[in-house]
Amino acid sequence: LNHLEFLLFDWKQNSQTVNLNYRAYVGFSLTQINGSKIDNLLHFWQHTDTPEFNVLATDYGLHKGWLDNTEYEFALLYQTNRIKIDIDRKTIFDVSGTFKAGRFGFYNFSQRGADYSNLTYEPVSVPEPNSPLTLLISTIFCLNWKLFHKQ
Repeated sequence: LNHLEFLLFDWKQNSQTVNLNYRAYVGFSLTQINGSKIDNLLHFWQHTDTPEFNVLATDYGLHKGWLDNTEYEFALLYQTNRIKIDIDRKTIFDVSGTFKAGRFGFYNFSQRGADYSNLTYEPVSVPEPNSPLTLLISTIFCLNWKLFHKQ
């Protein structure tokens, strides 16, 4: 396995257990992956915090899972020192840290009916080098995310 370095936002519909030992909880998680020793069940399923798999934030609980046949508006603000995620204009995470510039993508583990549409990307103009905001602002991603899941 090659070295991995990326951020992962995960939204689980329901809590589930696999192999009797690993539990994934309903709700949201944001993790920073940086390493090559990643355990699929321990990390991607259960979101266990380790040096290679840094759990930045979680918000688990009843009524936090996505619903079938429901459209969601998803907005991602990505800056070199901040990640903010909103769903339907409600802030899920607003995390400070050090984040590299990069790309973004979508994945679905078992949601064959997911539909992503109306995607927009809006770069933010960088202030003058002497401005205090120079290091604050790097890039904004505004995404409308429609999730349709058919059982």
